[in-house]
Amino acid sequence: MALSKTKKQITFISTVLSAIVSILFLIDWIKSVPVFSTLKFVWNWLVEHIVWIATYNIQVWIIIVALAVVIALIKVSVSIKRNTLKTPPYIDYTEDIIDNIKWKWKYQFDQFDRRYVIAEQKAYCPKCDSLLRGKSIYSVQQTECIRCNFSIQEKNIYSDLSRINLIIIDNIERKQKSNSVNPIS
Repeated sequence: MALSKTKKQITFISTVLSAIVSILFLIDWIKSVPVFSTLKFVWNWLVEHIVWIATYNIQVWIIIVALAVVIALIKVSVSIKRNTLKTPPYIDYTEDIIDNIKWKWKYQFDQFDRRYVIAEQKAYCPKCDSLLRGKSIYSVQQTECIRCNFSIQEKNIYSDLSRINLIIIDNIERKQKSNSVNPIS
């Protein structure tokens, strides 16, 4: 089972802190001084310098300008990082034949999930390559071509777009697995 990002951070921080405490203990042991006296010295030095910085005589407007500059730099770096999102390798896979019907689709970037999603799925006639449309007359479902007489009785192919999406996603995953196992040179 893989650790979550938070658990990895906690593990890393506790490992580093335990290494630091062990080193300080070893220094005190080698110098033959009371245990953790070096830690106490470092702590007192930090507190002294933090107090010195906190009580330094500085004008408030300088602090406000510095904070505004830091916030602006953070926002600019976040927007640059957001706009330089790497395009996935499957973005060119936009058509396939599923259940003997040619399907075409596009990808849209979902800002909330920060990923590309399948959008605008359209089915095309196997005879004349025109758009197919789903039709429901009362309880009878059918699919028909807008140009020729091709039709699929008792089935509206657009009624199960979630299945088509899952097939497309499965095809993408299979392609990625095959590329990772046998990379093209």
